[in-house]
Amino acid sequence: MDLKGMETSCIDGKPRTKVFFVHPYTACERGTNENHDRMLRRFFPQGRA
Repeated sequence: MDLKGMETSCIDGKPRTKVFFVHPYTACERGTNENHDRMLRRFFPQGRA
C-alpha cells in the first residue's frame, strides 16, 4: 500500500486527501457508513445474495 501516493495528487504532487484508519468494531468512528448500512438492510436483509 502506497499511502503517500494515495494522499498526493498525481497531477501536481500537492496533498489532496488524508487517509486515516478506524479501530475495528468501533461504530462511533464510522457513523456515516453505519447509517448507510442500516438503510440498505431495510431493503436487503443480511445473508441474501
